[in-house]
Amino acid sequence: MLEKQTVIDEISLTESGAILYRERTTILNDGQPLGLPLFARYSLSPGDSLDNVPSEVADFCRWAWTPERIANYTERLRQSAPL
Repeated sequence: MLEKQTVIDEISLTESGAILYRERTTILNDGQPLGLPLFARYSLSPGDSLDNVPSEVADFCRWAWTPERIANYTERLRQSAPL
């Protein structure tokens, strides 16, 4: 029986406060991997919407994105914006 298994296997926080995460999708045939897994990578910036983000990633974002970190990120964006 074929089955698709998708898991978040990496979550990291960058110095700027961005969240990077990797999703691994494996096709299983009777519980055994069929071929190599597929990977997709995503990034989120402090203050981004967490709608449609996997729950474990959203929980990590809520922990990492303190009001201070969001304010620092926003200020860095403002300072780097062209006049």
